[in-house]
Amino acid sequence: MEIEDKFYTCEEVPRLSFQDAKAMQLIADEKPVVLTHAHICEPALKWDLKYLLEHIGDAEHVVFASCSNVFKYYDDQKIKFCPQFERPTEKLAMTFKEFYQRFNNWKPGEKKLYLQQSLSSTVGPKVAADFVSFNWLWLTNLQKLVNWGALTSNLLLIAAKGGLTPVHYDEQQNLFCQLIGQKKVTLFSPEHHNRLYPHPVYHPHDRQSQVDLSKPNFSLYPGLRHLHGHEAIVGPGDVLYIPIYWWHQVESLNTHPYTVSLNFWYKAPPADNISYPLLPRQEVVIMRNIEKMIVDVFKEPSQVDHFFQSLTLGRYTVQGADVPATLSASLMNPELFSKEHLNDQKREEPSKDSDKLVGVQARGARKKKIVGKNSSANVRGEGSAHAKDGTNSTCSCHETSNPVVENGSPSCTCCSSCSSSPSLCKNYSHASQSS
Repeated sequence: MEIEDKFYTCEEVPRLSFQDAKAMQLIADEKPVVLTHAHICEPALKWDLKYLLEHIGDAEHVVFASCSNVFKYYDDQKIKFCPQFERPTEKLAMTFKEFYQRFNNWKPGEKKLYLQQSLSSTVGPKVAADFVSFNWLWLTNLQKLVNWGALTSNLLLIAAKGGLTPVHYDEQQNLFCQLIGQKKVTLFSPEHHNRLYPHPVYHPHDRQSQVDLSKPNFSLYPGLRHLHGHEAIVGPGDVLYIPIYWWHQVESLNTHPYTVSLNFWYKAPPADNISYPLLPRQEVVIMRNIEKMIVDVFKEPSQVDHFFQSLTLGRYTVQGADVPATLSASLMNPELFSKEHLNDQKREEPSKDSDKLVGVQARGARKKKIVGKNSSANVRGEGSAHAKDGTNSTCSCHETSNPVVENGSPSCTCCSSCSSSPSLCKNYSHASQSS
């Protein structure tokens, strides 16, 4: 069923009984589905604020404070790459009693709070007993059926009505259990990755979209016009499967003063057998690993930005692609990428970084594939593939498709840097492949 009143087309996420074979097939195919009557977290349906205040224990919890109803995730470890970055929320540590008092007595003008805490052995005995009583048999059987990796965490989420987590994606499989109140979840498949304009991997908002779905800027982000989403309203007892690498935005509805949810996060399945064409999410993994490798080499984000822009614009820009207006102007002005312009940008010539890049490539080829074994760890890796022979390689300065091959690597004699490090030659290109 199509959902109206949005700038993008949208359909409802199927609602199926957890015993329905179609539901299991959707999960196996990594498609979202709302599971009903599953009773997975039934003992937790009584986890309202008063119950948790009495039974969750005295340990401190992670709480985010925001001046608005928006809570956009950021990675503290990556702020060093973006000195001008301003934290959109404040990360606090407080006991549940402190959270309860501030949350329950909130007044207009005060910061809004959002508790996000992984459950651990610090919880009180009654909450622990509830947790042990979950439908673990069904969860374990599902995990085996779809070949997921290990359960990594259970995240308890408590938000006020109207609270919004902007569109982002996660690198794990997610069973999202709604306990108190209702939430609206909007999802987009990995096929729309380029239409949601993610922040760079080095940015604190890595895995977050740069766009605001409530205020779409079609000039800056033209790909938004071609989005197609999936929407689910989940209430107490519902379990939404959010597939790995699917973009999603989560909003607490006004049907209850607050919402309580619980995540079950599982590692991705092993990827020993790669089939072609690659899945859209596998393409995302490849892009992330390439970005990580380049960041590791250059260290300086401005150099990373320039590298990718020089690599793609005018050469790998697909006709009719959803390129932002600011970049479209660049494509029409070759002088922006002239030698003089590059000198004006004070771009340093490759020196010791040249050997470092080759070393990263060789190291990546030895250690891992871009998409390959143990994909759950691989999405965090920095592996890169290096060409093994001269097949399909082209040296434009010699106008030949068969460059000289020395020690298993294509070589060229157009310049000294090319003969010593062919992968860095500006006139040389080759096709990467998995090691």
